[in-house]
Amino acid sequence: MFTLVCLGDSITYERDEPKYPTYWQILLNQKYGSGKVKVISTGVNGDTAQGGYYRLDRDVLSHQPDLVTVMFGHNDAHYLTSVDVFTDYLRKIIHSLTQRHLSHLWLLTPNQIDHYSIAKQYLPYLTAIKTVTLEKNCHLVDLWHVFKHQDLSRIFTYTLEFTSQPEPDYLHPNTLGHRLIARVLMKHFLKAIKL
Repeated sequence: MFTLVCLGDSITYERDEPKYPTYWQILLNQKYGSGKVKVISTGVNGDTAQGGYYRLDRDVLSHQPDLVTVMFGHNDAHYLTSVDVFTDYLRKIIHSLTQRHLSHLWLLTPNQIDHYSIAKQYLPYLTAIKTVTLEKNCHLVDLWHVFKHQDLSRIFTYTLEFTSQPEPDYLHPNTLGHRLIARVLMKHFLKAIKL
């Protein structure tokens, strides 16, 4: 069994509805049959690169994965975490995983958001992800770039209803967006992994 763990935040977290790990599992089952590849989602709402680092043993390494995908940046940008701190924890995650002789490690950029002015806050974090990927010789999946070429009005259809005035949710993709992420990951999988 090839075990694949998806580490991330609320975009990865699967509780109320399927997210990209579930749709990726479906594509993998269609290609290889059930039982050949197992996808495990370890997303946590509101998590950051720092939080992901501190739960590596429990949520990732305990599964003895063959491949780990790491997607952080949304909450780091939202909370205005120092880019240096964000970068440092990405490096720590990579170091911890490679020390365990992990075969495959992919860094994913966060998906683009449907809010032009706030999207500018992400640019230093996107640069940091790409820099660390090159520095550590990891595999990059640039989801931000993929979403940039989509009709975002069809992907961001949820509303936030925490206040008396519901607001558009510009951060969390709908099913269409998660299926898109799964297809992109599947394309990378078929190129990078030989089963």
